[in-house]
Amino acid sequence: MAIPLQHQAQVHDRRFQKIRLTFGQVAPGLFLQYLKQIQKHLRFLRLVEFFVRDRIGNGADVDHSLGSQQYGYGVDVAFHDFMLMMKNVHPACRVALMWFSSYDRDKNIPQPGDEKKKMKEFSRLIRLMKRLRSPVNGCPWDRSQTPETLSRHIIEEANELAAAIQSGSVPGQIDELGDLLLQVVFLSRIHQERGNFSIRDVMQRLREKLIRRHPHIFGSQQAKTAEDVKMLWEQVKQKEKGRDSVISNYPQTMPALAVAARIGEQAASVGFDWRRLPSAAGQPFPDRPPAELALEKVPEEAAELKTALEANDPQQIREELGDLLFALVNVARLMNINPETALWESNNKFTRRFRCMESRLRAAEKTFEQVNADELEKLWRECKGEELKS
Repeated sequence: MAIPLQHQAQVHDRRFQKIRLTFGQVAPGLFLQYLKQIQKHLRFLRLVEFFVRDRIGNGADVDHSLGSQQYGYGVDVAFHDFMLMMKNVHPACRVALMWFSSYDRDKNIPQPGDEKKKMKEFSRLIRLMKRLRSPVNGCPWDRSQTPETLSRHIIEEANELAAAIQSGSVPGQIDELGDLLLQVVFLSRIHQERGNFSIRDVMQRLREKLIRRHPHIFGSQQAKTAEDVKMLWEQVKQKEKGRDSVISNYPQTMPALAVAARIGEQAASVGFDWRRLPSAAGQPFPDRPPAELALEKVPEEAAELKTALEANDPQQIREELGDLLFALVNVARLMNINPETALWESNNKFTRRFRCMESRLRAAEKTFEQVNADELEKLWRECKGEELKS
């Protein structure tokens, strides 16, 4: 009796898992021998072997001073590249690539064999939240929460996580990721109690969305660069949501700088970008960096703001100031700089220098009101120079 295809896949998956756990110590020939046992129906196995050996050389030619883990990584990348190249040629390659891509290349990262064990912690977290929400012996504060009362906590936790990332603190990121995860589990529990959905529905919807929005991995679409992937993502997202416009409807509570950056990205995903737009004369721009071209828009917007100021028109001033800010965000986007991060860094820099001025004035037993503009400018330059030296 033939083994059902689903059971075969499970057996193959376990066998691949065992190979991956020791992949850093095996040679290409042994790995390919395993492949012959698992995928013996693939007639192009010799081509796989040729491709892998061509990419990293025979076992005897490899510099083993790099260590077995780096050597295994080389085999890993070579085989992965081959499967990417062949997935549209042979249908079995697509299945093999999905198997292969699910394993970590770094042996220091927990491997798939530990996933079930590690997920026990998540299950414990779900049960803990159920206990805290219990109407019999739960926590009064947790029981009183609603999606509306938790909404502000979500924004706070997201901001604190962003701050931890910017600081580079790994322990801080662990804590803040946990706090943000708590909000997801908390909200899911409330909705489960109301009969709306559970955390399982949330994870299932996310998994399905990731598969749909990666047609270059799980479908027949092609995407060679990160920019190609962004374009595909926006196209699929627009189709999913049934929007007439590629630009999303953003909530007014979202930071305006972040919205401006996303709007620029979405417009660029369909070709409306400084990389492709013609000049005012109708001719293609010369081969210059897109950010440099976008930067030329800034003085133009500044001149229009100056005209509005001279006209003393509040509505026009606000409009032109917004256009100037939008132009600057566009420059930041094309430089791969987060405008929120850049502005926060400037905020912190200004705060440090201003506090330095306050400290010096206190030492001189003076206040800001007791010094003139020239003295303040001198103080500012001194504090700036002192910071630059350090």
